[in-house]
Amino acid sequence: MCQHIRLSNDVDLPRVGLGTFRSNGPDVAAAVTQALSNHIEHVDTASIYKNELDIQRALAARPVASTFVTSKLSPYEQGTEKAAEACEQILTRLQTASIDLILIHWPGVAKLPLTSPLHAQLRLQTWRVLEDFYSAGRHNNIAVVAYSSLGMGDLLQHPTVMQIATDCQRTSAQVLLRWGLQQGCAVIPKSLNPMHIAEASPRELLSWELNHQQMKTLDGMNDGQKYCWDPTSVL
Repeated sequence: MCQHIRLSNDVDLPRVGLGTFRSNGPDVAAAVTQALSNHIEHVDTASIYKNELDIQRALAARPVASTFVTSKLSPYEQGTEKAAEACEQILTRLQTASIDLILIHWPGVAKLPLTSPLHAQLRLQTWRVLEDFYSAGRHNNIAVVAYSSLGMGDLLQHPTVMQIATDCQRTSAQVLLRWGLQQGCAVIPKSLNPMHIAEASPRELLSWELNHQQMKTLDGMNDGQKYCWDPTSVL
């Protein structure tokens, strides 16, 4: 399997990245350093994580030309003026003139009722800000990225996952991440554990595959359970 997903504008998105949710200070810096040591080329952060400065310091200490950096606009940063300011602040904290990818972290706006029509209006304004930044060369693409591939840890002990992991001589986490990769997604598992980061490196995830029956079995686990937020009720 190729290590990158070619996007519509010919930018290559690394299939395997490091998530940094709830990781700050020396912990996230050490995780980024460990990820780079394991040839993980994608670091995923967000303005609401409040760790972009820590990540910038880690990247600056060990510069890797091919490191792909993603950040996100929070629910508090939607709408034309707030989104434009937030994009500038992301670049400032990361000490860069441009960034590879900026996402809308969540389709809803903070402190608005889920049924408010302002969600759609402000989301559209935010998207247009991202388009303007892209046109100006301030970031390299706009895309959709999945997260919580391990079901917040709940799926690691699922009997089906554990059986397939045994059959493949892999860990449960590797099975779940490989399933996501074979669905055509990029994966960004979060970890501060050096062993787990190494287990989720491109070398460990891209050198093998689940067979058709294993993929079908894992597909069949879908029971509608939502991990983290459920966006389906936001207008």
